Amino acid sequence: EIRRDELFVVSKLWNTKHEQRDVERALRHTLAQLQLEYLDLYLVHWPMAFARTEGVAENFPRRADGSGPMWDFEAPRADGSPGDVPLEETWRGMEA
Repeated sequence: EIRRDELFVVSKLWNTKHEQRDVERALRHTLAQLQLEYLDLYLVHWPMAFARTEGVAENFPRRADGSGPMWDFEAPRADGSPGDVPLEETWRGMEA
C-alpha cells in the first residue's frame, strides 16, 4: 500500500474559477473529488480565464451563438463590472 506522504499530488485551478471568491471553493471541490486532505502543488491552469460559471457542470462556457469557449473579458461580472479577471486577483485567491 502506498502512503499519502509518498506521493506528490498536483492539480490545477480550472479556467472558469479565476475570480478570487471562487478559488478556495474550486480547491475544496478538487480535494473532495480526489478524496484528499491536501495537495502538494496547486497551479493556475491557464493565465487567461474563461467566463465565470456557477457550479462545476459547465467547464466550457459558450457564447449565445454556441461558439466558444467564451473568455472572461467577453461577459461582465455579476455586479456589472468588467469581466476580465487580472492574474493578480487569481493569485490572491491562491495565496489565501
